[in-house]
Amino acid sequence: MNRFFISLLILFPACQSPVPQPQATDPVINHSTRIDTSLYVKEDSIILRVAAFDTLTYNGDEFNELIDHFPDLYEPLPLSPDISYYQSGISKTITDKKGHPKVISFGSEQGQDSYYILYAYFLQRKDTDQDMKNRRTVLTSLYRKLNELFGRLTGGGTFFGHMYNRIPAYVEYSLHLYGSNKEFYTKEYAINRQKQLFINMLRQFITDELGVNYEHSPEDKEETRKILVTVVNDIESLITDFFFLSQAQEFRHANY
Repeated sequence: MNRFFISLLILFPACQSPVPQPQATDPVINHSTRIDTSLYVKEDSIILRVAAFDTLTYNGDEFNELIDHFPDLYEPLPLSPDISYYQSGISKTITDKKGHPKVISFGSEQGQDSYYILYAYFLQRKDTDQDMKNRRTVLTSLYRKLNELFGRLTGGGTFFGHMYNRIPAYVEYSLHLYGSNKEFYTKEYAINRQKQLFINMLRQFITDELGVNYEHSPEDKEETRKILVTVVNDIESLITDFFFLSQAQEFRHANY
């Protein structure tokens, strides 16, 4: 049996649950001009390997059904992953090859993670040059550092675990924006002052949050502060141009 492996590093910590997401069920979906059959897999199965958690596995027919019924995953002009997810229908009832009704759903939190992983997979195929690969590495680290910062400050929770899993989708959309308008993200002026304002805001947030934390001892808070200062220092070193700065600001404001 042929197998096709796709590696995506995913971490899945678990604690507090986020706000439940709405679900929707659509009737049988017919083929349309939006469907890109060139994305069909001919292999018997496709495995999305997720480190430190589990694997997402689809057989060939299952994966091709996603191509048929969730074209929002691979739009030529992609929407943001959040809009794409809710516009997709989330849950659909289809008719399989044997004529039986079948439900495909991304309605749970884990299902939403799967949608975002698939979204990232399809969009990543479009941006494969070395500059994009380098920016993908930096942006992934940057978003995960921000997620770690706010996760530690709020005591963790499944929101941050799910966000960690969905970060590849946000990274790919940011890279799409960059590739579509490089001139906008290429500034002739230095970003030092804007960058310092952003970094100072993060440092002040640490001070303020720890200052009103009455659940931990001064020793524990000091240890946390040292860890978070290191995280912010890492964030500062990752922001080397206007693109990274603007995307870090947007990611922070949109999610935390």
